[in-house]
Amino acid sequence: MFVLISIVILIFLILFRYLKKLLENLGSENEKIPRILIQTWKTNKLPEKCEKFVDELKRLHPDYNYKFFTDNDIYQFLKDNYEEYLKTYDKLPLTIQKIDFFRYIAIYHFGGIYLDLDMECKKNMNSMLTHNSVFPVDEYINHINGKKPRYAGFYNDNQNFLVGQYAFAGEPKNKFIKSLIDGIHKNIDRIVRTVNHNDDNYVYITTGPDYVTKKYMEYNEKNKIEILDNKKRQQFGDYAEHKYFGSWKKLK
Repeated sequence: MFVLISIVILIFLILFRYLKKLLENLGSENEKIPRILIQTWKTNKLPEKCEKFVDELKRLHPDYNYKFFTDNDIYQFLKDNYEEYLKTYDKLPLTIQKIDFFRYIAIYHFGGIYLDLDMECKKNMNSMLTHNSVFPVDEYINHINGKKPRYAGFYNDNQNFLVGQYAFAGEPKNKFIKSLIDGIHKNIDRIVRTVNHNDDNYVYITTGPDYVTKKYMEYNEKNKIEILDNKKRQQFGDYAEHKYFGSWKKLK
């Protein structure tokens, strides 16, 4: 009797694993965003406080291709693949602008999911891969902060949130992400001419969330951009949380 029960349990486990794998394969057939994770840092030596976030991200996505770029890797990648963008990258006055510019290029080139190193991943992100592109909310704009200079223009245009780029995802050669790259590339002279090292708004409007939001507002196919809105700022939906937002200011 014991042997019979053991055999039944074994068969059940085999069938369960087979069905689980079958369902995973069926789901992956509809995925537009490839299973690639992209992150960057100055060197291979990560900030100690971010190491646990990277480890957890990898643990939750064992079948993803993890791509990590140092500053030197970025330069070589652009030199090998996008020489016209390398010139723009070199001209960008601030380090954080260079990082913003590259993150758009990397997702456009490879597809996949980009996350800042200070993103704490809470669960597997497979379920977002069926979209063309995915962006989070950076900040909500309401009748209170809508009166502030940074948000007034958006508020008056009935745009009630800023589109974040601390984490985002896209299919390879995504048109909206290409528009982000082209907007910086074509306006590089103005970006250089108006440089202000002491004003965070300069970064926001030239390569950061305010810039992405304006491009989003102009884009004609918003139905192909999934906005993860769980009513909390600095959250990549329910998938991940931005822990140390604002730390980019040290990179200026």
